[in-house]
Amino acid sequence: MELVCLGEILIEMIAAEQGKHLHEVSAYVPTTGGLIAHVAIAARRLGMRSAFIGKVGDDAFGHHLHNVLRTEGVGTSGLRFDGNARTTLSLRTMPEDGLPEYIHYRNPGADLLLRPDELDEQLLSEARIFHFGSLSVMNDPGRSATQRAISLVDQSDSLISFGVNYQPSMWHDADEARTRIRTFLPFAHLVIVDHMDLQILCGTEDPVKGSDLILDYGPIVCIAIGADGSAIARTENSIQQAGSLPEGIVDTSGSRAAFTAGFLWRILGENDWRKSLQDDRLQSCLRFGSAAFLLTANHQGILETLPDAPSLADFVQRNYSST
Repeated sequence: MELVCLGEILIEMIAAEQGKHLHEVSAYVPTTGGLIAHVAIAARRLGMRSAFIGKVGDDAFGHHLHNVLRTEGVGTSGLRFDGNARTTLSLRTMPEDGLPEYIHYRNPGADLLLRPDELDEQLLSEARIFHFGSLSVMNDPGRSATQRAISLVDQSDSLISFGVNYQPSMWHDADEARTRIRTFLPFAHLVIVDHMDLQILCGTEDPVKGSDLILDYGPIVCIAIGADGSAIARTENSIQQAGSLPEGIVDTSGSRAAFTAGFLWRILGENDWRKSLQDDRLQSCLRFGSAAFLLTANHQGILETLPDAPSLADFVQRNYSST
């Protein structure tokens, strides 16, 4: 298996009316939510063999999400159903001030209840890349399951990718988030953050200063993504950068997942993932990630905007001087 993703999948209810606060919206439209699930789907769209490990409720929403993954071609042998917890629901709207509002219905939700003994260990042992997110390290049993998964893939010398996704409404406070997330930084070879993640982890939104601080924890590479699709890649001895392009930003909801999938897809061009994280190859990976971000951000929605491999390759060829 080329990519195994462990993390959250849920039902996200998107406001049918934009520019309003949560309590002002009259209707919501359900869709598949969860950044880590989106990464698995985005990677499959690009032609990677991907699989998802996580948990849903043994309810109508949970079985619907299972069917979505299967329809997209994502492996589901690692998906578990919980008979005692409901599939998580999240409501989201975008008020006029441009900052999204969320309400998450967890008490707790099934996506946070994956246990170590429920892991598909065979699937993990076969992964070339293992990607997990910060919501999985919030609480036990999910945190222990994530730690167990990391130990299994580390034995196989797989690339371990950590996608930080700090959402204030999901944590009790910023100190808790900072502590939990920092604890897992040393286990990753690749860490992907945005400006909000840098602020909570490092006290700065500056991508160079913030990524330098993250590298002190031990990752080989830190990727910092800007809101406009620009990104930098920091290693111990160098910095690579892919700037944003003059394309209209419509909706960035699925862009983080698209960036991650595009970057990881390009890494698979080498048999040894460490070669892909060296300077010359790293620049190409960064371009493809940023291109996937922008392709997705040019349209409204999430799953319907994730690009396929020909579209992404064509976009890179048209907009970047080299790949």
